[in-house]
Amino acid sequence: MGSVEMTCGCGFRFLNSTDNRSYVAHWIADQDLDEFWGHIDNAIEKSGPSAREKEAACMNLRRLLLSARQTIWQCPECGQVRLNDPDDPAGNTHAFQPESDSPRNILKSRKLKSR
Repeated sequence: MGSVEMTCGCGFRFLNSTDNRSYVAHWIADQDLDEFWGHIDNAIEKSGPSAREKEAACMNLRRLLLSARQTIWQCPECGQVRLNDPDDPAGNTHAFQPESDSPRNILKSRKLKSR
């Protein structure tokens, strides 16, 4: 079992040391998205021919993604949504209560589809 990142008011425990959690998603603010797409384009088009240059471009993209992304959680028990406060260095979250008939799995994977 993973370590507890936070506990919802209903008692559900959000774990932070496991992967593929259906109650967690990562998002990029619209204000950062165009710049991020530009970095992806550059990594593909201008990374250089060698394996080392391509690996460096991939690692740079991962660093950029980690710096741009924010985390959102949804409690699968009560449906409460929590967002990181990007301006709070302590990493506090803000909670939002759903309407009573809202789904409890809005962050569940939709599975990537390639062409």
